[in-house]
Amino acid sequence: MSFLEDFNNQWNTVTNRIGNAVDSRAKLGTVNADDLQKLLDNEKQRYTLPTEYQYAWLEKLRREKPEVAEAFESRLQAAALQPVVQQPASFSGSNALMPTLALIGAVAGFAITRLLHMGIVPSVLGILLLGGGSSMAGAAISGQKKENADASLRDAYVRQMKEIGDSLQEIIIRADQSDE
Repeated sequence: MSFLEDFNNQWNTVTNRIGNAVDSRAKLGTVNADDLQKLLDNEKQRYTLPTEYQYAWLEKLRREKPEVAEAFESRLQAAALQPVVQQPASFSGSNALMPTLALIGAVAGFAITRLLHMGIVPSVLGILLLGGGSSMAGAAISGQKKENADASLRDAYVRQMKEIGDSLQEIIIRADQSDE
């Protein structure tokens, strides 16, 4: 396997770990750029630990292409994630969204049943059904917007990881090209 193929396998794993960390933290509402940077730093540290596969890979690169290894290590150590500003996950004033929709639905349900000259029981049912339905629709819309915002956040960090990986690949390609 070439240096580049091997590195790509390693970097895909790191990128997936960062992406998964964003996903799990986004569900908790605790995505923190410093925590993600620590995770990346831990992954970068694997290249310095003799018990890790990344270390063995880098040692082989050092033996066979010392100048490429030096450039790689320098760029790897400089690799950093930039904080991503998370877009709001739901409508502005979202705290009032569901109660507002429920109230609008309830008023509409009451108005419709009164216009149709229905009795008290149908009026109450109309209020409950339209009020509850409106509230559930608001919850679904809000939930979808949060999922979209979380996916956008994940994509932004994964894109950064790809950019870092691409810059490291530019160096590693030199090791494989000089073998040809």
